[in-house]
Amino acid sequence: MSIPVTPTKRSELYRELLVAREESWRILKVIGEKIVVGTSQRDALKIAVEVMKENKIQRHWHPPFIALGANTPFFDPTEMDQDLRLQESDIFLVDLGPVWPNQMEGDVGQTFVVGDIAKESAKFFRLKSAGEQMFADAREKWLREKLSGQALYGWMNSRAKEAGFELPLNDAKGHQISDFPHKLRYPGKLSEKDSSIESHFWVLEVQLHDPILKRSAFYEDLLWE
Repeated sequence: MSIPVTPTKRSELYRELLVAREESWRILKVIGEKIVVGTSQRDALKIAVEVMKENKIQRHWHPPFIALGANTPFFDPTEMDQDLRLQESDIFLVDLGPVWPNQMEGDVGQTFVVGDIAKESAKFFRLKSAGEQMFADAREKWLREKLSGQALYGWMNSRAKEAGFELPLNDAKGHQISDFPHKLRYPGKLSEKDSSIESHFWVLEVQLHDPILKRSAFYEDLLWE
């Protein structure tokens, strides 16, 4: 059972959540810049943890998640090759779930591509761009039609198939965030919500998998009006 939230408290939480969102995106970009060709899967995670510590983040509602190259389809670190290194033409994912000192949660995720995007890395850049465009298009559709979570993910699944991609829903199902721990206020998954999605606290997660490349792209952010 969730804890009721008054309209005033909801407004206060949302203002603080936007600050947490901005700061989370800031450190995600820093981590992305520090992961370079030759970095191993194991060391990439160490980089993320160190950057979080430098920014005084001592708690996470979910641990930092990094996936390089052939590891990108997996959301379970135990399935990953920890010795895998980022190649000169490659793709990687960063997903962060920090709890900031004011106890507000962040949740942001993005795909990065290394190499010449006009040549060898063009295929990875296409996958990354498709994931980001899927998020943007899904948000616009939600704004126009106020869909349920089930309907929105159903629409994204159809769009993914049309483009030759897959939309796995094993882990990237969307959820809400708030002050830590959000599950006390907002339990449940976005992809399972059978009523219209309210703005402010829902996070839309998009994982696109390319079955030919055997690589995945990931993008997530708050849904906002």
